[in-house]
Amino acid sequence: MVLAVGALLGRIGPFGTFADLTTAERFAYWLGLTTALWVQVAVVLYALRPRVRHQPLWMQAGLAALLGAVPTTFEVAWAEALLRLGGVLTPLSMLKTYGDVCLIALALAIPLEYLRGHVLWPERTGAGPADVVPEPEQAPVAGAMAGPCRFLERVPAKLRGTLLAVQAEDHYLRVHTDLGSDLILCRFGDALAELEGTPGLRVHRSWWVAGPAVVRAEREGDRTVLVLSNGLRVPVSRSYGLAVRDAGWVGE
Repeated sequence: MVLAVGALLGRIGPFGTFADLTTAERFAYWLGLTTALWVQVAVVLYALRPRVRHQPLWMQAGLAALLGAVPTTFEVAWAEALLRLGGVLTPLSMLKTYGDVCLIALALAIPLEYLRGHVLWPERTGAGPADVVPEPEQAPVAGAMAGPCRFLERVPAKLRGTLLAVQAEDHYLRVHTDLGSDLILCRFGDALAELEGTPGLRVHRSWWVAGPAVVRAEREGDRTVLVLSNGLRVPVSRSYGLAVRDAGWVGE
């Protein structure tokens, strides 16, 4: 998508680049700058995420765009001097350039982060081709929550209560307990290994749920959703549906 936006900008030539640059220069200018901009925004977003994890995705992306636009502004100034050789750099012209770069950064970052969080990254979608039907780690124990497990040692002390669910988010995991939720740096596969022996199941490519935390199952369109004791709604992908039914969490 980033390259597509760069190619589109190269084709229409905004900010006077259509008249001032050749076709080759114009495409090189916009493809290079949009790629550099996105790389810088992505790096900033990765660094910021642990600090802004409780904010909506659009706000995380917007903040990263505004910060990532700072180095790109200087890169644009360098490219302008190299290709157009027009005007003198002043604080006012740099501020205007920063505003223009911010518009492009926001237009890239917010839609891409939305796609990553809600479409491409399987948190709210159904099963993907990589899903494999698992064997239940352990049948849920009625009326009793899971006891202490190795995985809980990774969780901040203030949240080391009863484990309800674990949700994958990029390179991080969002851990849900009866005391709240927090983001930790851990691979989902490592978490699943440490959760062995804890009553619960992997119900989705990016979700593990503690059996005693399940209050009921509901249907949302053509998919099943588990409602947990804290009100959290967890999607069950089709490939994991059989294991969930075998555990008795979903009626026939």
